[in-house]
Amino acid sequence: MQNKLKIGLFFGGKSVEHEVSLRSIKAVYKALCDKKFEPLLFPVSKEGKIYSASSLDVFNEALSVDECVAKLNLFGIDALSEARIDAVFSTMHGGFGENGAFQGLFDILGLAYVGPGVLGSAVAMDKDVTKRLLAHANISVVPFSIMKSFQKDFSILESQGFPCFIKAASLGSSVGVYKCHNLEEAVIAAQEVFKLDSKLLVEKAIKGREIEVAILGSDDMEASLAGEVIPHHDFYSYEAKYLDENGASFEAPAKNIDHDLLKQIALKAAKALEIQGMARVDFFVTEENTYYINEINTLPGFTNISMYPKLFEISGKSYSELISRLIYDAIERSNKNSQLQKTLYANLVT
Repeated sequence: MQNKLKIGLFFGGKSVEHEVSLRSIKAVYKALCDKKFEPLLFPVSKEGKIYSASSLDVFNEALSVDECVAKLNLFGIDALSEARIDAVFSTMHGGFGENGAFQGLFDILGLAYVGPGVLGSAVAMDKDVTKRLLAHANISVVPFSIMKSFQKDFSILESQGFPCFIKAASLGSSVGVYKCHNLEEAVIAAQEVFKLDSKLLVEKAIKGREIEVAILGSDDMEASLAGEVIPHHDFYSYEAKYLDENGASFEAPAKNIDHDLLKQIALKAAKALEIQGMARVDFFVTEENTYYINEINTLPGFTNISMYPKLFEISGKSYSELISRLIYDAIERSNKNSQLQKTLYANLVT
């Protein structure tokens, strides 16, 4: 009988999206509990401490890992390296879970992990750097300006006209995003964003449809059919995503869209940003069929109603099949990287 693959599930983390992560992990855990995989739970507190847990039941009524630490076991780096994990599946959205920090730790420990490596993770987490690289690759992005927390010239906030969006540069799940209709609103929004991030984007408000495409794989990357998010609020805010059951509706596959073109652009964008494994590419599509990439999420939501798995479901891959494919892709990529020479033997003494 073939041994089950041990999959380390990391969730929570040092991020304003900590609570969202707990939603994702429950769906992933359920999908892994079959004949092929043995899930191992590694909750991460808001301070960044890694714990182990024997069951997800501990988190049934919890909003964060921190509420449950008395029932968990602190798990050191040495113990993690000795746990004989075959691959890591992290749902630590945003912050230190998605920006390359934990990916670097997994690399140091020689662990295979789902999703992009350090470079792709770090680049895609910064919306400013993402847009500059995409523009360099001749991919259309929403017009934007940058302001850093040390700058006192608030006229930058008027640079894209009104209405505009003020966004934290390195947060996801629409955290730190404000739609502003005048300079007074923009200044207030900037002050709020600078409580969360040291850099913000001022983006032109694009009137168009919100279209998303999911990508999967590394050397042999593929894209899903496109789906449409139809917000029932002024825009697809954090509240609309997670707090209002009627915050948005979804249409998948999206109607009256050139799916092949969007797939092509999404794959080109992923390659430009050195993204491997998985990502969700978010577009704005105007009435004139002008396509702008809004942002790229390298660790999208993974509940069974999240857009990433839904997009592959309409493209012919079930939730369980998608999870398996992501894990095997991670292991294959790790095996290839492990064959690269890591040391140089040279006699530097003489």
